[in-house]
Parts: sequence; C-alpha cells; structure tokens
Amino acid sequence: MKLGNAVKYRYKKLLKAAAVYFVLLCTVILAGLIASFISKTDRSINLVYVSDIAANFSFYITVILSFFFGICSYKSDFKFLMQNGVSRQSIHLSFIASLFINVITVFINTVIAVIVCLIADTLGAEDVFYPKQFITLTLICCTLMCIGYFISAFIYSVKSMHKIVTAGIIALLFLLFVLFWHLKCQGSLLVILYAVCGFLFGSLTGFIYFGHLAAALLCLIVFNLSLSHIITLKAVIKK
Repeated sequence: MKLGNAVKYRYKKLLKAAAVYFVLLCTVILAGLIASFISKTDRSINLVYVSDIAANFSFYITVILSFFFGICSYKSDFKFLMQNGVSRQSIHLSFIASLFINVITVFINTVIAVIVCLIADTLGAEDVFYPKQFITLTLICCTLMCIGYFISAFIYSVKSMHKIVTAGIIALLFLLFVLFWHLKCQGSLLVILYAVCGFLFGSLTGFIYFGHLAAALLCLIVFNLSLSHIITLKAVIKK
C-alpha cells in the first residue's frame, strides 16, 4: 500500500511539471501557427518553421526535461517518503515506476508533432512517427532521468566539501565535453552516440544499429539505478 502511495506521489509531482511544459510548448506552437496565417511573408516557409519546432526542437527539450525529472526526484521525495514510513526499497521501486512518465511525455510530444505537421502539411518530420524512433527517444529520456537521479542522490549523500569538488569535476567534464564536441565531432550529437556505441560494442563500421543503442542505454539505466539503490539504502535523513 505504501509503495502505491509513493508511486502516486511521484506521478502527481512529475505530471504537474510535464503539464506546465506542454502548456508552454502548445502556447509557443499556437502563437507560431497564428503568426504564420496572418503574416504577409511566405506562409509555407513559416509553417515549416513551426512544424520543425514541434517535430525536432520540442523533443530535445523533452530529453533535457527528463534529466531534471531525475534531479528533482531524490532529495525532497526521499525525505518526505521516509518521514511517512515508506521503506527505502519502496522509495527506489517508486522511482523506477516513475520512469514511465517518460513514455507519456514522449507520446504526447509525438501526438503534438503529428498534429502540427498535418496542419502545416509538411513531411520533413515524418521520422518521429517510426516506432524505433519513439522507443529510442524514450530510452534516452529514461537514461537521462536515471543519471539525474543518481547525481542528486550522490550530492545529497556526500559532505559539503565533497559537493564542491564534485561540482568542479562535473563543470570540468562538461567543458571538456563541449570542447571535444566542437573540435572532434563537428557539433553533431549523433557522432557522439556512434562513438559511445562503438566503444561499448566494438563497432568498426561507424554505423549504429538500433539494438546496439538500445542495449547500451539499458545498461546505463541499470548501472545508474544500481548505484542509486546503494546510496538510498545507506543515506541518512538530513534537515
């Protein structure tokens, strides 16, 4: 029973955050559609821009949102649930159940993209309708949510000085990542995904298979969930 209540608590919190995001997204898209119909410039070009926002840009934001879902799912939730008698095991299981929020957000985003593309009568975003694309994006969102959850759990469990050192290391790694991305990968995120998959599976062709990427993401999910579980079992309730 307490596990069910913990899952409901997490779902209400995350669904509220997702609802705010989709309200803002729909407002931006609606404003773009209205502007495209009343604009004196080429209407077809304006509609392409709006459909591109719905079919591409919004999915990137959804991925980033998933990371913040994870960041915001540990400290306050852990303290609240522990104070209400929920076991540590149930707290961890409730987070795993909350990963399904990503399926909901990706699905809603896909529906919005389909509707906007139908209105704009564009075909450039049709790739988002493929099942493999949907599954891949969902796995990426779940992976980043788990990474954010682990980072939040780790920062919560260490001392203040360790937090400063950890923040410095993360900032340094981020700068090195941006530098590597710009100089070696020509700014392409897909190239990084290819490189990671090639490193994990020994690919020499440079071509990434759907199964390889899915397996790599599932491994990252299990790895981060395992570390988070260890931290949760030993974490103390702080003020």
